[in-house]
This record gives sequence, structure tokens and C-alpha cells, in this order.
Amino acid sequence: MVLAGDPSAKSGTFALRAKMPPGYKVPPHNHPTAEQVTVLSGDFVVGTGDKLDEMKGQEFKPGALSVCPRR
Repeated sequence: MVLAGDPSAKSGTFALRAKMPPGYKVPPHNHPTAEQVTVLSGDFVVGTGDKLDEMKGQEFKPGALSVCPRR
């Protein structure tokens, strides 16, 4: 759900709310802009690289903020 801004715009900030099912995995991808994720509930694991490596991820608990640079 888009809360503010336009995620398809080439510039500017935007805010989204996403609800993922337990165990959901995001495949490796690039970020055209910086990204900030606030964990509302559950656990959120962030990793970097070309392959999904669950052993190298950093886990974030509810209330945590993950900041991912543009890549």
C-alpha cells in the first residue's frame, strides 16, 4: 500500500506499507534509491549480495529500523 509519494517517480521520497506472510523471502535485487524499513511485527532479515544466503543476513526485530543504501 502506498502511504505517501510516488514509488514509480524518478526522484522524490515515498512511503509504503507491506505485510508479508511468515517465511516470505525477497530475492536478490538492486535499489535505485535508498530504502528504510521499520519492522512493525515479526522478524525481518536483510542480506546483501547476488545470491540469497540466509546464514549471512542481519535480523531485525519489531521496532527496529533497517537502512539500505542505493545499489
